[in-house]
Amino acid sequence: KSILTGGVVRSSGAKEVRMSKTTTTLPHTTFKPSASTSTDEYDERPLIKDLLAERSLDIDSVRNAIQSHPLYDPSRYDDIWILRYVLSHKKDSHAATRAAIATMEFRETYQLNDLDQRAMVTHLDGDRDPNMPVYDKLNACSGKYAALNTLPDKHRGPIMYAFLAKLDMDKLDEIATQEDLKNSYIQANESFYQILDEITRKTGRLTKLLKVIDMDGLTLGKMNRSYLSKDAAASKEIDDYFP
Repeated sequence: KSILTGGVVRSSGAKEVRMSKTTTTLPHTTFKPSASTSTDEYDERPLIKDLLAERSLDIDSVRNAIQSHPLYDPSRYDDIWILRYVLSHKKDSHAATRAAIATMEFRETYQLNDLDQRAMVTHLDGDRDPNMPVYDKLNACSGKYAALNTLPDKHRGPIMYAFLAKLDMDKLDEIATQEDLKNSYIQANESFYQILDEITRKTGRLTKLLKVIDMDGLTLGKMNRSYLSKDAAASKEIDDYFP
């Protein structure tokens, strides 16, 4: 089982592929984007400095609205953090404010702020990982490499490959509740977004997760609607927390 951690792809087997090591600074701390932003001519990710300037009024509006909240910490919930909510909610700064406040409360409830979750990105391949019990039910219903996660370029975002035909939706619907799914999604999203936040700040470019969904071998008739309903509801519960 391979996991992506701090620029290193580790494996419980003999093979270990190393990329360049990153720092251990926890995400959501205040520091400016690196001056050495990517100069790759094919890198079309927008510059953070440009986005901060373009959306400064909306960012100011959200910051002014949340700074009186008892959980607000300017060293953690800085302008780069606020920017993702502003971008996610387009021109609706009130919706961005509600999402930001809800996220602060969510992170406090689940005690996420002081956890470095970057080492917790994992594959789903049918093997139980004793260190990741939140994925036990998903792995029990997954074939080999039902979901693969990789970071091909340390300066770009991670990529998730999901092969839906390798997921036994009928069995998962029987053994997993909506709460089970939600908890696994929280774990996965928190890990990904800590990595995204770190790369965004280091490169000075807005970095996102790319999901590749492969439906080869799967027809609509084989998809379990009850499971899909649970999946959609669980995803909707946490949608605002990971813009």
